[in-house]
Amino acid sequence: AVIGFLLSCTAVMGADNYLWIKKENGEEIKFSIDGTTTSDGDWKTDNPYEDAGNIWDTGTKTYTNNTTLSSSKANDKDGNKEISYGLRLSGDLTGVNFVNNGSITGEMSGNGYGIYNYKSEMENITNAGVISGTGKSDSKGINTGSGIYNKSGTMKNITNVGVISGTGKNDDKGYGYGIYNSGTMKNITNTGLISGTGSSGSGTGYGIYNSLGTIGDITNAGVISGTGKSDSDAGTGSGINNDSDDKEMGDITNTGIISGTGSSTDGDGIGYGINNSSSAAMGDITNTGLISGSGSGFGSGKVGAGCGIYNDSNGKEMGAITNTGIINGYGTNSDSGDGTGCGIYNISGTMGAITNTGVINGYGYSTNTGVGGGIFTDSNAAKIGNITNIGIISGTGIGASATLGFGINNGAGTIGNITNTGIISGTGSGIYNQSGTIGAITNTGVIYGKTNAINKNSGTIDPSSNYGILVNGDGGKGVVDGLGIVDKLTI
Repeated sequence: AVIGFLLSCTAVMGADNYLWIKKENGEEIKFSIDGTTTSDGDWKTDNPYEDAGNIWDTGTKTYTNNTTLSSSKANDKDGNKEISYGLRLSGDLTGVNFVNNGSITGEMSGNGYGIYNYKSEMENITNAGVISGTGKSDSKGINTGSGIYNKSGTMKNITNVGVISGTGKNDDKGYGYGIYNSGTMKNITNTGLISGTGSSGSGTGYGIYNSLGTIGDITNAGVISGTGKSDSDAGTGSGINNDSDDKEMGDITNTGIISGTGSSTDGDGIGYGINNSSSAAMGDITNTGLISGSGSGFGSGKVGAGCGIYNDSNGKEMGAITNTGIINGYGTNSDSGDGTGCGIYNISGTMGAITNTGVINGYGYSTNTGVGGGIFTDSNAAKIGNITNIGIISGTGIGASATLGFGINNGAGTIGNITNTGIISGTGSGIYNQSGTIGAITNTGVIYGKTNAINKNSGTIDPSSNYGILVNGDGGKGVVDGLGIVDKLTI
């Protein structure tokens, strides 16, 4: 995606020209450019930046920013933490919309937020400019940067055609969030860039982070990315991270790029395109673009793990996955740890049906153990509905000590019927049932495994049929192991 901005026509002010908009106790909407609490500073009902080109339309209750709102030092507190914001919203702002055509930035050593919404109820945010938050320092501690930080507030739709970014950098811990939500948001529509970057001893970056909150549908035709970098601990990145516990996130529709990248030079590197965790519920995922997770770790006992979609909903439900694009996971470890890559990994919880006419791929490389899975289930609490494949599902593992690659791997969970008219392949087995339950397999395409096309190590697979090609690459192994196939045609 190429994003261009024509900001030359935007009025630009000097540094530290921030804005606070509030409505409290039934009063009129008021503005402040110097307030650090609701009681100090100069509060007026007039638009303080009208001469700079900003517009306050009282009829539609829409504030439009055409200039630079910024802060480079502490101008408020979030609990006991000092923060720096470009725009703050508070109180009852029902019906108030905000449009940004300029730049909104908050930066300091500590916590920097572009837009900080604290327990305020408001309408829509539309961004065609830049919204960014940066927290950085060279000392020990925790630094957090967030483009939009919604703390226990209520926002309606966010529409982004510009840039929303958060950056956290510190020698100890750095957290970066494009959008952070612990309240309620309706739909997010992105055709621009939403990114979060964390770098430090332990760096975490999420493009969109839902922390114990509720978010509606996410529609992406741009880029949503999260990047975590570390030089002495774990680096973790997710494009979308849903950590909503008993709350939920709606449907995700992607025609662009959703990516998560985690890297460490001395620890775990973990990257997820979409991460649904902590007993969280999520709607359907429809992908015609790219959903990618990449993890690069280093060190003995450390892991480099990347998954396109990772579900750890622990009894909660994730909806159906429909893919006509690419879902990819890539994990590497160049030392003596493990490298694991999965296209889709269901570690716990219930996942709906998977329909693939594109590519679902997992690649793992390590000088120790390399594990790659196209679709992977783990514990006996993990359930996946029917899998229908017209495209490619593949898993590649490359390791000096052990190589494990599966197109579809069922650890100890439950998978419905598998219907294949495309290609399912693995450097170990095409389909591998370690100890769980799989419904009937019907193949009219190609299922390939270097060891076995289909391997029922243990557990149960329902009576299955083959009208296509089952093939393996090891003449000393059976094409099918542990399972009888009706109307079998093998090579």
